[in-house]
Amino acid sequence: MTQFSNCLDALADLSPKTRIFCLLHKMDLLAENIRFETFMEKKMEIEEKVNKRFELECFRTSIWDETLYRAWSQIVSFLLPNSQ
Repeated sequence: MTQFSNCLDALADLSPKTRIFCLLHKMDLLAENIRFETFMEKKMEIEEKVNKRFELECFRTSIWDETLYRAWSQIVSFLLPNSQ
């Protein structure tokens, strides 16, 4: 995670208003009864590293259901808010 922390430090210097989108992928490989808990643990781990310096949005994704499409749709909607 040191490289991740270094990247965050550089990002804070170069683009302090950055919004970070994190796709936690292959969630379908986990048993259904632990998916949410595992996702929240990983999200909290990332939030600790980001340390409220940036807006962070995390998504649970898989190529086998609509989660990846939904995550990308939300990201694109944010990046292109006036596309309508």
